Amino acid sequence: IGIAPLLGRALAEVKGVHLAFVYGSYVSVFGKAESTWSGDSDVDLLVVGDVDPRAVSRIARDVGARTSRQINYTILAVKEVVGKIAHRDSFIADVLSKPVLPLVGFPKSDYTTPTRRKSEDFMKLLERHE
Repeated sequence: IGIAPLLGRALAEVKGVHLAFVYGSYVSVFGKAESTWSGDSDVDLLVVGDVDPRAVSRIARDVGARTSRQINYTILAVKEVVGKIAHRDSFIADVLSKPVLPLVGFPKSDYTTPTRRKSEDFMKLLERHE
């Protein structure tokens, strides 16, 4: 079992997680473009929702230990992400400008297929949680 299924299954059990996805160099492994991810690379995780940070920390630590990878995570509330998208926050704009690997809250996620969505699509996914 890979990193994404381990993260996705564990995060799906955490109360308050509305969206979760992996972004950054790890996602490039799944694409046709040249990958920038190596065996030493970390994994970047974004969790959106009203969630206990200790639960996410525990999952990141446990999955990281099982896969010998550093998992860096960011937790943002739904309203925070909506505001950042609306104000074109540089972090969110950069993350959403590239493919992401869906884990929780996306229709038909198989943990192996990156998706590229417009900011408006993320807003629609988040609307039901505001």
